[in-house]
Amino acid sequence: MWQRIVLGLGLVLVSGAVLAAKPAPMPQEHMIGVRVSIDAAGKVTSAQPSDPAAIAALNQAATEIARKLPFDPATKDGVAATSETSLFMLLALEPKANGQFGIRLKKAVSGPDRSKSAPLIPPSYQQRGDRSAMIVISVDLRPDGSVDPATIKPVLMELKVKSSFAEARYLDAIAASLRDSHYVLDKVAGTDVPARLTLPYKFGAGGQRQRAGEEDADEKDKAKDGKPVEKKPTPEMRAESLVPGVTLPKVRFTAPPEAPPAAS
Repeated sequence: MWQRIVLGLGLVLVSGAVLAAKPAPMPQEHMIGVRVSIDAAGKVTSAQPSDPAAIAALNQAATEIARKLPFDPATKDGVAATSETSLFMLLALEPKANGQFGIRLKKAVSGPDRSKSAPLIPPSYQQRGDRSAMIVISVDLRPDGSVDPATIKPVLMELKVKSSFAEARYLDAIAASLRDSHYVLDKVAGTDVPARLTLPYKFGAGGQRQRAGEEDADEKDKAKDGKPVEKKPTPEMRAESLVPGVTLPKVRFTAPPEAPPAAS
């Protein structure tokens, strides 16, 4: 039921509007952030774009979609409580027959939002071949939203070409980008909640970081038998409260399977 409401709203944007086609090609997917307030029943009571500089139509669509999404409410001492969190939505632009675009919600996750960060500089080391990697780390956020670098720990290390030296270089690069970062924490019953954050980092064949919605080079290729290369799901950001007796709100959304391409 919720998926039908969300997807229906996303496809027509707001009040039946659609994105007009641009002469220049537009990225097909956009990650949009929205700050939401949630009541003790898990219903969104307010939603505001996290980045006012993002494309206005996408911000408007994301805000309307966010208001319809259900949440598992936060709890305090076993009792459901009001909360605030940041919602991150991957919106896909889908071309229409009339040359315009509709919007479909592909992914939604919630948790603290990074408000200040250093750029992630890809590690530089000598290695032949594919340098793509999936690195997942966990780290503690202090009560003021700053990162505790001493708590950074690897959760998952998947390198195309396995190397303990390369693993260490990726972890160094991630730690350097997090060292001076600052997050807008989730609030439960009006109080900021420090959290243990799990973060995925995906790097391309050349060692550069890939953002949500960017396709792997090997996923564009075909296997020798002509079948597409199987696409592995990307781990999602997760946040867990560090305050005993407090749990954070969590968005409930599962994207339906994508429709197969229309026969030509």
